[in-house]
Parts: sequence; C-alpha cells; structure tokens
Amino acid sequence: MPLYKLPLPLLVLCLLATVSAYGQSAELAASPAEEQSTSPASGFTVTVAPLSLLGRFRRVRAGVIWSRPRWNYLLDLEYAPGFSGVGRLTTQARHHFFYGIRPEIRYAIARKANERERYRQFVGLEVPVNYAEAVVDNGQFHNSEGEYISFDRGIRHRERVSVLAKYTLAVWIDRHFYVDGYAGMGVARRKNYYTELVNARPEDSLLEDFEWNWGASPAEGTVWLLDVALGFRLGYRL
Repeated sequence: MPLYKLPLPLLVLCLLATVSAYGQSAELAASPAEEQSTSPASGFTVTVAPLSLLGRFRRVRAGVIWSRPRWNYLLDLEYAPGFSGVGRLTTQARHHFFYGIRPEIRYAIARKANERERYRQFVGLEVPVNYAEAVVDNGQFHNSEGEYISFDRGIRHRERVSVLAKYTLAVWIDRHFYVDGYAGMGVARRKNYYTELVNARPEDSLLEDFEWNWGASPAEGTVWLLDVALGFRLGYRL
C-alpha cells in the first residue's frame, strides 16, 4: 500500500496511544520505586511523528533521542519520495519530493517534590532545515522582478531554514513506550524559485484567487516568516 494512504489509520493509532497513556496513570502511580523506573534518565529512544503524514507536504518523519539526566539531544529526518496531491495554491501540484533534518537540544525543567517521574517537561531549541520541490501544472507566480508569470508546467522549489524555541511535555507509558507533545515558535527563512518552465508568459495579474496556507505562498524570492511547530511523537526506548 502506498505510504500516502496511511495517514488516517496512523493518526487513529496515535490518538489511542495518547489516551492509553493517560488512562494508565493510576496504575503507574503505585509506588515511588515504580515511578523511578518508568522514565529512564539516560539512553536512546527511536521516534516517529505521525502528523507529518498529513498536511500540505506529506512526508515520513522519524528520529532518535539521546537522553541524559537533564539534557536531551534529538535528531529527526524527514523524507517524501514523490507523494501525490500537494495542497492546491493557485497552482496544481501533481506530486512532490521533500527531505529535511531537524536537530534539537532540550533541557529538563526541574520537577517539584510531588511530581511523578513519568512526566517530564522540557524547554529547547530546534533548527529545522528542509528542501521541497513539486511538479506544477497550469501554474502562476509573482517573480523576483515583480512580474506575474503563468506557465503550462514547471518545477517549484522551496528551501527553508527555521529557528524555534520549543516546550515539550513527555509522558512515559511504561519503561519502553513514550509519547510527547510539543509546541514552538520562531522565525523561518524561505526561498522559492522555479525551473523547467514550459510556455512561461507574463500576465497583468494573477488569474486566480490564492488559497492561503500557512507559509505556502508560491511567490518567487526570499522572505522571513513567523514559524510555528505543534505536534506529538511516539517513541520506543532501546
């Protein structure tokens, strides 16, 4: 089965896992010894971020966490090998290619005396770097010279680098299984450009209304944007 047909089942499984994590809280609070064994202070955890399979640039995202007593070091990789059905924005993208890397460092906030070990809070810094390209039919864009351009077919490229301050709440379901939810905000530098245009021609204005998606303008050139991260991970400690 193609990967792009999997998002809904994966999303359902992730939501069930999250509910299960909170549903087992009473069992996990049985004793201080059990609490101490639930959230390992050190080790490696492999993770997946299922929500990346949804949205405009659908992709597979997986990574690893190296945990120390107070510091965590994370590295996620993102890849889309030509998924179809990129979100429509004045142009119709038939399929897209995407890859990215997301290094992150985070620090565990000190727990209160009565706070259970299986919950941990972190503040951190993430620097996502990614590249995407999409084959576009019957497209239009505003180029770097200020002209409106229409074309029959071409390739739209996007390069993006962000710096995000993040907050993460991590929950250990048991000794091995892990869920975290995160939110972050920062800035992004995005560069759009086009290649292999077929029948490119100037227009007096764009012929269709934009369907504005977050940071998804097809205009050519480099801009600075507000960037937001929101999602969750599922993990398994090795």
